[in-house]
Amino acid sequence: MKGKRQRNSFKTPLVLEVMSSGKKFKLHYPFTYLWQRENITIHVGAEFITDLASIPVVILLAVAAVCLIVSHYVDAVAWLFWVGFVIVVLAVLIQKLGRQNKAAVIHDAIYQNVVPGFRFTRAEADLVFLDGMKDAGVGRFKRYVMYSCVRLGGFFSWKRRPLKTPPKRLSELFG
Repeated sequence: MKGKRQRNSFKTPLVLEVMSSGKKFKLHYPFTYLWQRENITIHVGAEFITDLASIPVVILLAVAAVCLIVSHYVDAVAWLFWVGFVIVVLAVLIQKLGRQNKAAVIHDAIYQNVVPGFRFTRAEADLVFLDGMKDAGVGRFKRYVMYSCVRLGGFFSWKRRPLKTPPKRLSELFG
């Protein structure tokens, strides 16, 4: 099955508890993922709080609305109508819960800078998410849509992350 294979990269089961808000989840046990692209084992400790693959629907819909409005009034950018339409469709199609959950927990931990021993760049963090989704069996289309979303919109979360100074960046470890 193309795009659905599992490479046994997730070394421990993902056990989450729904927080009282219903929007956040707490990791019940430590969670481990082997990122095979760089042969790095990523550990996330118990009690880690995640929102999984959160898609800010309000922001998506606002961007879509702007695209639709601008395309209506400016003929030169009529293609924006289709961009807005696609954004609305994607906001509806991509659910918060699914096979991407394991990859989302790892991605959130990297974005929140709580992975011990490594300092990832944003591009590396997003690649971990992409590879993790493939390892978890997320289909190619959904995988690349979600990856594109974090590449486009992850900037804001990345800038808000707590800064710590782990020992090494990946490029320092692997040349």
